[in-house]
Amino acid sequence: STFYGSEYLEEQFNYHIDLSRADLKGANLRYIDLRGTDLGGTILTNADVTGAVFGDNLGLEEEEKQELKRRGAIFLDTYENYMATLPIR
Repeated sequence: STFYGSEYLEEQFNYHIDLSRADLKGANLRYIDLRGTDLGGTILTNADVTGAVFGDNLGLEEEEKQELKRRGAIFLDTYENYMATLPIR
């Protein structure tokens, strides 16, 4: 599959979607829930991941995660990370 920046992905992906080897160059992935998605070999170059939620993803190396975080992605790989996103009561 190929998605380009001008095409919007307006639906949330459900857990365990296989996007391995997908070409998502320049895709608008803003605020999409990608937790549990297989991203092995996925091309995310110039994809807008602002507010996109990742966690428990297959195929993402630590350096890729750090790059996605720098570009605005949120990672909820651990319970502690999840709890840190909740409002304090």
